Amino acid sequence: MSEYRIHPDGVLGVLQKLQAPSETLSTNASLLPGIAESLAGACDDQADLATAINAFVSAQLQQSGVAGNHLAAASLGAQEATTVYVNAGYEMADGVQAAQNEALAAASDGDFDYFLAESE
Repeated sequence: MSEYRIHPDGVLGVLQKLQAPSETLSTNASLLPGIAESLAGACDDQADLATAINAFVSAQLQQSGVAGNHLAAASLGAQEATTVYVNAGYEMADGVQAAQNEALAAASDGDFDYFLAESE
């Protein structure tokens, strides 16, 4: 089929290891209201500092969510590619088996229609 050697169990193991960090990164944005509230209380007399820190933390949490989404998308892509690769191997094996069966039958009865229909 190709020179690639995909081991579905290995792919699954890597994807499972990525799942928890991906979910954590994607949900970090839910921390923002609590952080903002804590900063507002801690910096009553320095509102500008609280605003600046809040903006920084907000931007970092947003990027964290983006990174989590990228990991999730990559994971889904890898799952789909592995599934397609494995299914293609099965389809090819089925096709080879069918061709072998038809070749054996053609050797006995001289009917090569299966092979002629394939080339048209």
